[in-house]
Amino acid sequence: MKSYLTLSAVALFLVAFAQAGISQSNWNYTEFAYVSNQSGKLFSLEYGIHKNGYNGRVKWRITNQSNQTVYDVGISDKSYTLANGKVVKRSGERITSSLAPGQSKETMSDAVNSSENYGNWSDKNDNPVRYLQLATPMIKFAMEKNGTRIGWDQVGTVKMK
Repeated sequence: MKSYLTLSAVALFLVAFAQAGISQSNWNYTEFAYVSNQSGKLFSLEYGIHKNGYNGRVKWRITNQSNQTVYDVGISDKSYTLANGKVVKRSGERITSSLAPGQSKETMSDAVNSSENYGNWSDKNDNPVRYLQLATPMIKFAMEKNGTRIGWDQVGTVKMK
């Protein structure tokens, strides 16, 4: 019985690990902006599109490259300009309650123009995003748990890619 429980726990862990790897591998990320100071890069922000091509959705990912955990991390309002000139706006959102050193967290995907998809699996879209813009500060977080949120521009210099 004990070996059955151990085997079940290992199998459950492997399934969860495989699913986590699959979900992250479905997106190709491109660096959008980062914050650095004299010690180097502190945080990077990337946007992602589906690995099989643009499907009307965009995700964001932040990575903490500093040596300090930050809390209550959020991204500001987003604006997407499509190839046909239409501008689609999406509200900012909370990304995570805490972001440890070396950790990355993703937003839920924004449905920018997924209603324009075509094809068998709705993975094709001929009206891609041409320009992305975030309100400033792009990212806000607290330096301590339950602390006051600040813009990431207060810990270093923001550089756009």
